[in-house]
Amino acid sequence: MKYNSISKPAFLVLILLTSACKKEIKTEYILKINLYPFDSTKIFDADYISDYNFDLNEANIDSIQKISKKHFLTAIDLFKNKKNPKASIPYFRKSIYLFPEPKTYFELANAMLETKEPLQIDLASRIYYVLERLNFKPKSNLEYLHLVVNYYDNIYDDSREEKIKIQRNEDVINLMIRGLRNGDYDLAKVQADERINFILKNPYFTLKYNEFLASNLNDEKKGSYDPFNEFVSLFPKIQGTFITTTANPNLSNYTNSIPYSFSKYIPEMENTSFGREVSNDFFYVVNLKNTDTYTALLYKSVSFWGSYGAPVYIMLATYNIKGEQLSKVMFSCDCSYTKFKTATFQNDVISISDYERIWQKPLKEYSVEENSVKEIKLTSNYALEINSEGIIVEQNTNKTYADSTIITKL
Repeated sequence: MKYNSISKPAFLVLILLTSACKKEIKTEYILKINLYPFDSTKIFDADYISDYNFDLNEANIDSIQKISKKHFLTAIDLFKNKKNPKASIPYFRKSIYLFPEPKTYFELANAMLETKEPLQIDLASRIYYVLERLNFKPKSNLEYLHLVVNYYDNIYDDSREEKIKIQRNEDVINLMIRGLRNGDYDLAKVQADERINFILKNPYFTLKYNEFLASNLNDEKKGSYDPFNEFVSLFPKIQGTFITTTANPNLSNYTNSIPYSFSKYIPEMENTSFGREVSNDFFYVVNLKNTDTYTALLYKSVSFWGSYGAPVYIMLATYNIKGEQLSKVMFSCDCSYTKFKTATFQNDVISISDYERIWQKPLKEYSVEENSVKEIKLTSNYALEINSEGIIVEQNTNKTYADSTIITKL
């Protein structure tokens, strides 16, 4: 299907189905969404994007989303890995035209800022309001983007008089102090950011920051931004048992993606996506457990290069209170057309099962679309547990299948 950038709204079509049963006629109404292509002229129209996203979610068009993801990951590769933000922008836009996700807008804004071109900076400032309308999370990333946009808008606009630039710098500093006061970020983040840390030498910043410190003497919580706590807070909490099943080992219903700004806590986001070829996206699953010693989280890694049926891995990782990863295990997966894992987490015990899919026809000769699963065969069971220190260890593992256990202690 070819998608052209034309301005037509998505509309609902009611299909009337009738079926006769003896003398009775039953009428069934089915709500179907007929989705028209994204209007590229409204790429910065927050209301239009919000409505379009609603229609996309209702239509559940997986194939379009996968193509969009490929464009997104090409853009990320150009921007983060190849250090070419300008070349990445068309691919971010292609991704948005197919499936306008908030994370894509966020990365597009950052790429636009890195060009240091006034027009692109102005467009990045419009994206901030789009993301605000789309309720982008984590909010701290959005507020920090707002800070950088305002700073860039001032220093790279040669048309402003020096007097106005000075006033605008003070406005940016006031915005920064507000972010510090709200706990959206801390001073260390600004100090480490070579794009904007020059502003910290401004005498007006020293004045306002000292006022901020004085106002916080009686409240230790204000201004104490903790990125790891924010990362953890974005995982849905569960109580009791968590299970992946043979019917859904890849947890397809978990679609809230993790921003690359949290790659510190998921090392493979750096290693796979930026260090080598961009190939995966990552999603929040659940917060399994919090103790005074460790936090146990489940996240999902999905490959977007390759054909339908690309691997999906559900990883269980434990962290200490500083956010340092302690250990990691593959919890479940849709590893290939023929192999998958399921798991149960209960009372610190992780019970994992390996399965094999037996197909009606040889996969080398017949595609999945032309085939069907004849049998699902259980090949192994083994158990792990999280000890009191937050380390994942083996528990009563059958040595015959020990090779299928993947544990990493960092």
